[in-house]
Amino acid sequence: NNPTYTTMGGWFHYAEVYAAVMEALEKAPRKLDAIESLTDAMEITKSPRRFGQHFIDVLETCDCVIWGDGAWNLTDLGRAMLAELKSAKEA
Repeated sequence: NNPTYTTMGGWFHYAEVYAAVMEALEKAPRKLDAIESLTDAMEITKSPRRFGQHFIDVLETCDCVIWGDGAWNLTDLGRAMLAELKSAKEA
């Protein structure tokens, strides 16, 4: 069993949300309230209800984001993951 695969069981269903969170963090570090505002505005997070913290938790578990200097930051792995998501979307 791959723990990352298990943890990210809903990854593909919510790919647009993960991409939006990582794109926001690519531009600048963000606090949780900014992530919550971003994810709350997305229809796919309303039913079943998913909060911004859920997406941050999954991304942190996968080492795509890290907390530092009072905000969430995108890691090098997160940047690589975001590039892969963008490539897959364009394909």
